[in-house]
Amino acid sequence: MNNPFEAIAAKLDTLSEQVNTIGEKLSILEKQVPAELEVGGIELAMLMTGMSRSAIYTHTCKRTIPFHKPPGSKKLIFYSSELRCWIKNQQHES
Repeated sequence: MNNPFEAIAAKLDTLSEQVNTIGEKLSILEKQVPAELEVGGIELAMLMTGMSRSAIYTHTCKRTIPFHKPPGSKKLIFYSSELRCWIKNQQHES
């Protein structure tokens, strides 16, 4: 019979590795996205998430990614701080 504590330890190790990976990715993102680029369009969202344009649009249609759309405009606006939080939450959910 398997020891349940070994399984728990293995899962904790996996979670720890995932947290470290998230931290590394966020560090890279902070270097890639200049601090002055707090607000941007679809290109900012693509850069920060690593997703394609169509994937970003899919998320906006489902309202699963934070975005803003000024009244009367077709342009989408993304805030890098909101995207960072969203990325962290996506990693925690998986």
